[in-house]
Amino acid sequence: MSVSCFDYTISKKLFQEKSFLRSFIINYFVFERTDLVRILDIYKLKFT
Repeated sequence: MSVSCFDYTISKKLFQEKSFLRSFIINYFVFERTDLVRILDIYKLKFT
């Protein structure tokens, strides 16, 4: 819940600087996706 509030505050601030927002979103999702893929790979290795 606190994370959602935190994200909401960040996005409200970032929407005031759209180019920064765009790069932030791109970086965030790229890094999040790679972390998620890595975690899923580890999970698959452990449980298959």
